[in-house]
Amino acid sequence: MEPEKLFDSMILLFVAHWVPKSIKSIIELKIAQQLEDGPKTTDQIAQAVQCDSAYLYRLMRALSSVGVFRQDEMDQKLFHQTILSACLAGEGNDNQENWINFFKFVHEPFLAECWDMISESVIMGKSAFNVKHGYPDGIWDIVKTKPEVFKVFHHGMTTMTHHFTRKILQDLDFNQFNCVVDLGGSEGYLVQKILEKNPYVKTGICLDLENVIIGNGKLDRSTIPSHVMDRYKEQAGSVFGSIPKADCYTMKSVLHGYNDDEVSTILLNLSSQMPIGSKLLIIEPIIGTKNQLNFPVWLDLLMALITNGKERSETDWKNLIQNVSGFSIESISNDPLSTLGVITIVKQ
Repeated sequence: MEPEKLFDSMILLFVAHWVPKSIKSIIELKIAQQLEDGPKTTDQIAQAVQCDSAYLYRLMRALSSVGVFRQDEMDQKLFHQTILSACLAGEGNDNQENWINFFKFVHEPFLAECWDMISESVIMGKSAFNVKHGYPDGIWDIVKTKPEVFKVFHHGMTTMTHHFTRKILQDLDFNQFNCVVDLGGSEGYLVQKILEKNPYVKTGICLDLENVIIGNGKLDRSTIPSHVMDRYKEQAGSVFGSIPKADCYTMKSVLHGYNDDEVSTILLNLSSQMPIGSKLLIIEPIIGTKNQLNFPVWLDLLMALITNGKERSETDWKNLIQNVSGFSIESISNDPLSTLGVITIVKQ
């Protein structure tokens, strides 16, 4: 690499954290909302949100360099909305609000502290943050004891579910099943969308911890079609406990929070209760790409810092599942550069 390119590459790596700090300001000042009805100058935006025009210009110009906003070619003070900045407009749009919720989660103060303690974690071979604060179960201990983190966490997970769900519904036909149970289903979004798109599914059940189910009672579900809610149920429970009878189970972004021994315990518990011929869809990132920017390897590092779990390769999953009596892998679908992998297991 040429010295000039090396310098530029290293500088961009070193200052990468400046971007989310700037995005945080855009969210707080509701700048993206000002562009929903068309491009505006920084003078116009500053007047609307009551901020300094010159500073706002410098902020939006910097973010335009990474695709958040587009600076006009002719008028340098005129800025256009982009696909990325539109995700930050918030309020009144579920997709936008979900992106903002996810941003808030990944920038929770406790996560910043986890990242600051990477060196200690590498030396110890365990999460230094969890050791320091006495959290044997990591993030699960935090969300149980801090309601404000619990709320942000579950909103953030719902955002991930929105991302997964579009692809899942596109690739998988659930009409072959009578009952679908989403294990660790959080706010119930995945199973509700399965019911909406698959009219032959008679019942969809969201199973999650009791405090999650109680919290769901406060959600506004007035916009969900009645033909979905008439078939939708919720049940308090755990993947370590008893589960409802069904012919299809989904489990999204659950197992990566546990170590191999715990995952084996969970899978054995599920296998002992699932009816013969029923299927389990494990929806998790699957690590498979080397020397290329991809989200699963960074998510794995986060798991190391806040949980006892990890992201797994296809080989890791095969090794875990082959030791579970009564389980047989039907298929593994994976896009190694995305957060979506689906392992379909049949109960023998």
